[in-house]
Order: sequence, then C-alpha cells, then structure tokens
Amino acid sequence: MKLPFKPILLTWIIAGTADALAAIMVYAWILNKTTVLQIFQGIASGIAGKDAFNGGAETAVLGLLLHYFIALCWVMLYFLLYPRFKFLQKNIIASAVIYGLFVWLFMNIIVLPVTFGRPPVLTMNNIFTGSIMLMFAIGLPVSIIADHYFRK
Repeated sequence: MKLPFKPILLTWIIAGTADALAAIMVYAWILNKTTVLQIFQGIASGIAGKDAFNGGAETAVLGLLLHYFIALCWVMLYFLLYPRFKFLQKNIIASAVIYGLFVWLFMNIIVLPVTFGRPPVLTMNNIFTGSIMLMFAIGLPVSIIADHYFRK
C-alpha cells in the first residue's frame, strides 16, 4: 500500500506539534515538574544518554527532532492500520481514544523501559494525564484526517 504523502505530512505536523505543546503546557507550566528545555533533552537522552541534559539547546533540538520522528512513525502506522481495521472506520472519537491509549501503552510499557532501562512509572495520575494527552494530541488528529482521506 502506498501511503498518502500530503495527509500524512499534515497529520504529522499537527499531531507532533499538539503533543509537544501538551507536554510543555502540562509538565513545564501547569505541574512545574520540568522545564521546556529538559522535556526535549529528556527525549534526546534516549540516544545521547545522561549527557543530553548537559548539552543545552543543541540536545533539546535533537530531542525535538526525535519527538517529531516518533510522531511521524505513529501517524504512518495509523494510516497503514486504518484501511485494514474496520473498527477504526466506525467512530472517529472512539478511534482517537483507542489509538491514544495504544500509543501511551506502547511507549510507556515497551519503548521507554527498554530505552532507559527502568520500569515504567504506572501511577493513576501518570496514566490518566499521559493517555488523555495522547488521545487528543495524536489520536484525534490522526483519526480525523485519516478518516477524511480514506472516505474520499
């Protein structure tokens, strides 16, 4: 199956930006758990290790690029899955919720523990906050745009 370039590009920009802004607003501004710089240095630390936190803006930019790469992977996966799984085609909101939960689970149960070598932090607050953010930032844009594209 050939993936549609323009809808994926649009979805990638929207979802990647929405997810980055959600992380900034929630973790840096509302909860005051970290800084904007540290959010993206944390992502960069997945490949640069702990030194990413000493790299200043350069490693934050690397983290931002990695963030957008990861967002692109999730967008492309949804566009691959949409035509194959009829339940994704039935209800945009339900699809957004399901995919947001799937992304959260996969990232927090598999990717982050493997990348950082530590078990996931599974508190109700972390699960609720993270999954809601991904439902809106990744799930909703990808389900709306993919649905629009494939129904043409």
